[in-house]
Parts: sequence; C-alpha cells; structure tokens
Amino acid sequence: MSSAPHRLWLFGLFPLFAATAHAQDWRLYQFLEHETFRYRVSRTENGSTTTGSYRLSAMPADEGRMKIAVEGQIGDLDCSASVTVESSEAVPQLMMMHCMMIAPMTMVLFTPTWAWFLGRSWELGDHWSMSQGDESLSFRIDRHCTHAGRRGVLGVMEQNGQVRLESCVDTDLPLPLAVAWREDDGDAVEMTLVEYHR
Repeated sequence: MSSAPHRLWLFGLFPLFAATAHAQDWRLYQFLEHETFRYRVSRTENGSTTTGSYRLSAMPADEGRMKIAVEGQIGDLDCSASVTVESSEAVPQLMMMHCMMIAPMTMVLFTPTWAWFLGRSWELGDHWSMSQGDESLSFRIDRHCTHAGRRGVLGVMEQNGQVRLESCVDTDLPLPLAVAWREDDGDAVEMTLVEYHR
C-alpha cells in the first residue's frame, strides 16, 4: 500500500469542481460524548488478505475536553492509544501519530484531505469531475448504503476510469460508515462499520 498515501492528494482537487448549493454539511471528526464506532477491517497486499478490527470511542474528560480512545488489530499487529483533546479538530493527526503500525489501515479514516468534502453536497446524483490530457478524476454520489443500522449515501471516486475510492457517508456521523481504497495492482484497504452506539 505504499503508493496509496501519495495518491490521497487527489482529494485536494475536488473543491475546484464541486457543487456547493444545498450541501449537506458532514459532521466530520466532530465527535459527541459517548460515541463508539467499531469497524471490520480488511487489507489486501500482494494478493494476500488480512482481516482485523478497529474501535474508537469518545468520552468526556475534565474541563470540557474529550478523551478519544482507539484499539486496532490486523493480522499480528495490535495498537491502542488514548488522547485528550481540546476539540475534535486535532483527532486525525493524533490518531495517526499514536498508532503508526496500523497507519496503512487507518489512513482512509484519518487523512486530512477528507476535510475537502466539508460543505460539499452529499445528495444522490451529485457529481463533479476534471480531466487534463490522459488524466481524469471524477466523483459521484451513486446510491444509498446501510451499515450498522445507519443509512448513508455511497460516494465513488474514479481515476482514469478505474474506481479508486468508495465511501458510504452518513453526514450526521463524524466518520464514514464504510470506506474502501483500491490500487491498480489489487492492493486495497477496506473498513466497514459493524457497530455504532451513543
């Protein structure tokens, strides 16, 4: 999955082409107290697939702060961490920093480039695209999707006609319901929400 982080810069181009009218604002990383997310994880690398799990919970801390705790496991790699933050804005960087061993798995949840989708439309049929020479990028809201009892919409990103990213988003939650990142060589990371409660 070494090339995936370098390709995530593609998200940064989308705001230039995204429609903003009637946008549903996504509550990205704005966790509420007592929210818990548990994901099923799958990573395919060099034709071999490894499975695991990832759990994140948000709990109240002192002085109005919030404690974010994570537990991740994939194959023989395990990681756990907890950080106390003043606001949810610091969560992506802190979670990646404290669980570097499983960063190839969690980068699809905690890449700062997700912020480019804030204020953008997440309604069925919405889309945007760009191209230059032989290179093309497109994003569309394809259909409804449901995971862990939550209903969202499926966003599909294509690069040069190949599906690169699929993400199911409920704009009322701070993390995707499901996300899959795929490389040309078949390598992939997939995370699917299997439990949510508050």
